Amino acid sequence: MKIALKGNGFTLIELLVVITIIVVLASITFAVTGNLRQRAGAVKRISDVRQSGIILLSKASETDNRCQYFTGGSGSFELRPYYIVKVGVGLGIYDSAEIDIMSWDSRKLPPKLPAWNCRAVNFKNVPKHDAIWKNGSVKDSQGRVANVSTLFIGTVSRPGAYPLLIDSSKSTGEETFRINEGNGDCVGLREAGMKANAFMLDGSVRSMGVAELKAAGFTKAYDNSTTPPKLINF
Repeated sequence: MKIALKGNGFTLIELLVVITIIVVLASITFAVTGNLRQRAGAVKRISDVRQSGIILLSKASETDNRCQYFTGGSGSFELRPYYIVKVGVGLGIYDSAEIDIMSWDSRKLPPKLPAWNCRAVNFKNVPKHDAIWKNGSVKDSQGRVANVSTLFIGTVSRPGAYPLLIDSSKSTGEETFRINEGNGDCVGLREAGMKANAFMLDGSVRSMGVAELKAAGFTKAYDNSTTPPKLINF
């Protein structure tokens, strides 16, 4: 059987072979492109979490070596950690108010629905490693007062084991910066080998596996390799 194309004959088998080759090449190209996108995303996440962690540590150096998270109050407050990060990347505090919490995209800060309990740094479920915590109050430039819990960085005996920021996610898979699960957010397992990127208190960035996350005090996570993300209890 032959098919005539402008006077040249091609057998059906020849056409099928050509189509098969095209499909294989397209599949390889798609797989390679997908892997490159995943690697680029992983590199960007590490870069963003490192940048945000450095901003928070830098701010802490201006406040007697302390990191703070909010435990009470109401309304906006410019000393919340996600505001500090937002200003640190060159954005105004109250810009883009309709965007999600601590998105990896620096243009999408601060939260869509601001909550008083800080969603950027929250050490409640993380082992203290001999760290000293104190409760107190702080004022912003407008004289507003908020109750805060304060971690004195210099008292942490193992800063390399103390995560300051961690790659987390919502049940929908959206990326956020968090330190412990709550309000529907969990540690986000998105890297190869079911790991989450973390910025440690010593300034390093590394990927933590499930066993390390459990040892650090986390109890559950979302596996972001599935759609929708699968909830995993440690």
